[in-house]
Amino acid sequence: MLPHCDLVVNHAGSGSVIGALAWGAPVIALPMGADQELNAERLTALDAGITLDPMTLTSDEIRRSALSTLASDSLRLGAQRVCEEIDEIPSPTTIIEDCERLMGQGRSC
Repeated sequence: MLPHCDLVVNHAGSGSVIGALAWGAPVIALPMGADQELNAERLTALDAGITLDPMTLTSDEIRRSALSTLASDSLRLGAQRVCEEIDEIPSPTTIIEDCERLMGQGRSC
């Protein structure tokens, strides 16, 4: 579903945020606990989404925030920038191959 989304509203869990940003979709974060607050703060700092307080949020605020986020060039560009950075992260297979090669040379990873 994520490849077809222009915007994602989620609880700001690590997997949910990375999943949305891996497709370049800005996020409206509604953090409620665990690592979610930190993820939401970083998301906002990267200009790849916004954070709303789920305890005081109204349906009208969600609607307004969704419309403004969809219209925001800076949030779309921020999410796309993070998407490009995610694309540059080496795959686990590549990292394992590099470690095996280095260990074969008597070096550690």
